[in-house]
Amino acid sequence: MDIFEFANKAERFVDEHMTDSVGRVFSQIDASTLKMMTEEFFKDAKMADWIAPAVKQYSSPGFHAYENVGMVTGAYLLSLVYKYRLSPSQGLLNRIQEKVNALLYIAELGRRLEWGFFPKCYDGGFSAETSTDQVLSCVSSLDLAYNLMPSSVQAKIEDFIVHAVEFWRKRNYCYSYWTLKDMRWPELRFPSLLYLEAKYSGDAKVLAEADAITEKNLAHIPENSKILNSRRTEFEKKNHCLLLSSYGDACSMDTLNADLVLRSAPGSRFEEFWRKSMVTIWKEGELSLSEDGNYYTIALLDLKTGKVTRTNTSQFFDWYGCRSAWSTMIVRGGLLAALWNPWEGVDILKKAKEVLGTFTDVRQFNYLHPDDAERLPLEMRYKTRFLSGDSITNFLWSVRLIQYLEAEASH
Repeated sequence: MDIFEFANKAERFVDEHMTDSVGRVFSQIDASTLKMMTEEFFKDAKMADWIAPAVKQYSSPGFHAYENVGMVTGAYLLSLVYKYRLSPSQGLLNRIQEKVNALLYIAELGRRLEWGFFPKCYDGGFSAETSTDQVLSCVSSLDLAYNLMPSSVQAKIEDFIVHAVEFWRKRNYCYSYWTLKDMRWPELRFPSLLYLEAKYSGDAKVLAEADAITEKNLAHIPENSKILNSRRTEFEKKNHCLLLSSYGDACSMDTLNADLVLRSAPGSRFEEFWRKSMVTIWKEGELSLSEDGNYYTIALLDLKTGKVTRTNTSQFFDWYGCRSAWSTMIVRGGLLAALWNPWEGVDILKKAKEVLGTFTDVRQFNYLHPDDAERLPLEMRYKTRFLSGDSITNFLWSVRLIQYLEAEASH
């Protein structure tokens, strides 16, 4: 079975097993039953001390199933839009509309706080929690689907996007994250959102603010680069190495940020910086990919030899070097880099097909690899029993990007 045939099978699986009654795609399900987790699933689990008291108000299944639902639903919507570009049909358009409605449903939940607030909807309902990655994935996917929607839905998308960015602007980019009160979020999370707002509102002040934040932070684009970041821990200095960690998140978010900037502000004087940043973070993320198609959540890059080795250290991060199928998020980041840097496309497409071709069964879309469970403390091993919505939807998005890139190259 090739990746395109398997993608069709995986897509049906998401629709049948990972989607709730309003069209939201779950962050996690039980990999053994292919259903929502039960409380028994979490019998040995223990949340980190800093967050545990805050999450007690939610059920364990309802917390984990909806933790990343904005990102996962957004990723699935983006996969459908790219699929539609190649093979339009009314049935596919109806499914795109369903996912747009699902994201706008979450937006409506946010009205309990303020229109423009995009909540994490634990247990399927409202919470006062949010994060910039959820907002980014939501508005990016709504923007790409915009031209396919009827005028009434377009008007709502425009209005929500403007208010979603203004929610952060008027708070000076500060908002509490669980127990971290009035946390200031990293500045480089916001140029993409500001450029998008300016695209719909035409507000010159918003555009100027996006330019100012970008210019101030040019030396730090992409935000999550470990190699460009000059700050090193004593461990890294002493061992002449770099700790490569969490590239599933890092590569995913940095490339989606850049993609949204380039879509929203074509011809920007910073365009080349954003284009190049996508290749930079892809090449870093590629270093952490494992031979079996997963990626190492923590690895060491020897700065003398260039060799990458897995580590089980928990000195800095709590992943213990487990593998994860969030490798699909790194691959998707690479394919977005290829979209905007076509001269890199041949190498990226080759690597993408190699990684995606290792997935032949939906149960491989793990959050943490089950064979690495013994690396983890007992209270964290439940994380190896998840089937990951992020992993499977980014696989689908990646396959549709490959098809789109190859079709564009053939014209």
